Amino acid sequence: MLSRNKIKFLSSLAVKKYREKSGRFLAEGEKIVKEFFKSENNLLEAEELFVTDDLYPGLQQEQLPAGLEISVVTEQELRKISRLSTPNKAVLLVKIPEYSPDPSEITDSLSLVMEDISDPGNLGTIIRTADWFGIRDIFCSPESVDLYNPKVIQSTMGAICRVRVHYCPLPELLTTCHTNFKTEITGTLLDGQPLHETEIPGKNNMIVFGNESRGISHQVRTLLTREVKIPVFDTGSESSESLNIGSAVAIMCWEMRRRGCFIRNEN
Repeated sequence: MLSRNKIKFLSSLAVKKYREKSGRFLAEGEKIVKEFFKSENNLLEAEELFVTDDLYPGLQQEQLPAGLEISVVTEQELRKISRLSTPNKAVLLVKIPEYSPDPSEITDSLSLVMEDISDPGNLGTIIRTADWFGIRDIFCSPESVDLYNPKVIQSTMGAICRVRVHYCPLPELLTTCHTNFKTEITGTLLDGQPLHETEIPGKNNMIVFGNESRGISHQVRTLLTREVKIPVFDTGSESSESLNIGSAVAIMCWEMRRRGCFIRNEN
């Protein structure tokens, strides 16, 4: 049985300031928990697993990390700590890792840069997409949505275990990468050159995506080495004004992979 203080602490992690104070966050759901345990390149450290008695026997078949504390709880207890409208049967308490962005570590790779992304579902989807295409690093502006927002974690479907997300001032990052490491910095804009008409050389690339409604800021735009757009497929009828940012990221990652513009950095 969970103590009242333990429930209070776990519930508090829904709020950013308490996550930052404790250095902990929650990852919910059977799929995310299993993904966490099976991942060979897991970047995160779980401290405690809260699981219902009906799911626990199945999780015992997984390769649980040494030292992981396990608490078998009732569904009623799980509802008290869950942030989901329909609680899952497993919740992990995870330490927030300390990543220091080092431009020298991302040469010969593709990285994604997100300026002021605001929707947690979008960020989670982008992390999942990056994982699918073998992208290890995402850089976000400090004003972007918090990585450990429960909706972000849920949307990653476990990909957060393998993708590093850094928060840092973007102008300084882009300037350093381009000046010191000759990184190609491509921005996605509505008035850029059509992607299929644009050459993107090299294997050291960053792709910049702007805020969902405002796009890329003028300050960041001045640092781009090229500007591209994903052209509308002409059907002879009206189409949407723009793509969802998650869809745009997926298209750009596919095109970069198809062209062989990057290799995965395994350092």
